[in-house]
Amino acid sequence: MSGTMHRASARGLGLAIAIIVAACAHGPDSPASALATITVDLTPGSIQVGQTATAVATGRDQNGGSMPTGPVSWTEQSAAVATVNESGVLVAAGAGTTRIVATAGSVRGEARLTVTGGDGTPVPFSQIRTAFSHTCALSKSGAAYCWGLNDTGQVGDGTTGNIRKIPTLVSGGMSFVAIAPGYKHTCALTAGGAAWCWGANEVGQLGGGDSSGSRLAPSLVVGGHVFVDISANNSDTCARTAPGVTWCWGGNWMWALGDGTPFAKLSPTAVVGGLRFVRMATGISHSCAIAGGGAAYCWGVGQSGVLGDSTEGAVRPGPYPVSGGLQFSRIGVGHYHTCGLLTGGAANCWGSNARGAVGDGSTTTRNVPTATSGGMSFVEIEVSEAHTCALTAGGAAWCWGYNSPGGELGDGTTATRLVPTAVAGGHLFTQLTTGFQHTCGLIAGGAAWCWGWNLYGELGIGTSGDARPVPVPVHSP
Repeated sequence: MSGTMHRASARGLGLAIAIIVAACAHGPDSPASALATITVDLTPGSIQVGQTATAVATGRDQNGGSMPTGPVSWTEQSAAVATVNESGVLVAAGAGTTRIVATAGSVRGEARLTVTGGDGTPVPFSQIRTAFSHTCALSKSGAAYCWGLNDTGQVGDGTTGNIRKIPTLVSGGMSFVAIAPGYKHTCALTAGGAAWCWGANEVGQLGGGDSSGSRLAPSLVVGGHVFVDISANNSDTCARTAPGVTWCWGGNWMWALGDGTPFAKLSPTAVVGGLRFVRMATGISHSCAIAGGGAAYCWGVGQSGVLGDSTEGAVRPGPYPVSGGLQFSRIGVGHYHTCGLLTGGAANCWGSNARGAVGDGSTTTRNVPTATSGGMSFVEIEVSEAHTCALTAGGAAWCWGYNSPGGELGDGTTATRLVPTAVAGGHLFTQLTTGFQHTCGLIAGGAAWCWGWNLYGELGIGTSGDARPVPVPVHSP
């Protein structure tokens, strides 16, 4: 067996150092046509946290002649420094050095990448949103980062079939002002109001006019609409224009698109009824919105009373008034319950309450808005599968409902809470967002903290398969 390592010239590629590793299987009598070495070059070879680089593999025979490498698989030595996708595109995650490895059969080549600018201080985010098993955030410059499960490309980094345990830059170099992860897809808005989506598309949830498989990078939503708000959940997406018209697209499971039909829509379709909304949110089987005067409307299938119309199981193919004539300033839609904030800040919830998600001290299903216990005043409320979280004007976070297996309520336990319970740690948040069984928030300055279940790395802390019942800082991308 023979193996020789050569240091190749960086050839003007900054600090890139290409390392050539010869194939052990090829001795001096091997034919010259066999692949003997791979050289890996990086462009550039030194980047800052959040930037990207490209790795290129060049094959040579034993006489030094250039030849195709054939299929190459890419791996990184340290994902905490940089990650590499199947196309050789690198994303810098943290300061340090790492080796990027290309493998073709039994032949391997490496290059060393240097990442600078990561001093351990978290990248300041302007927005954070959670979904079923992935999380996304926007930097203050508008760059999109996602992390967690990526089985259908919902992270948007050009790959699929893996998980990302730390914030990973979305491909394309675009700048966004709003982001909305769904069950297996993600959507975002540019400053000009254009919607872009990526991930699963089997029922048209990306809004591109087709249902032809996943998109691994942002893809433009058709129709030319100018949106100011966007929401995604399950296989549906909805977005609102400045005049208040709400448009939805996707699977339309249980009439959740509100267009009067139960059929999938591959491109934006207006919600029926002609109402103008100032806020809206989508759920797994229903959607809700707030009209200009504060009246709440919901549509879809009212299982467990999620529509708040005093029924359980009614089908509403378009917006239908929530009972009680209350005026809302915020609304949040989960899988099987709904919550809103009255104009004075009081929380009211309705729907399934088997795990205390309504927060009224009981486990009784509520089919009309019901006041949450404690008489507290909130400025933001977020709803997920079976837990609810809310934020006071001072930034204190309170959660209630299901708290297992990961401690998504953030109180240091996995015990279900039937009334609002303070999140541990004393952090003062500027934003909150609830995922399937995890929760995240931003503190002043934009640092992200997450807690709860971390099966797929959705907490962004560099691990997976574990849980954190109290807030922990998200890894700096």
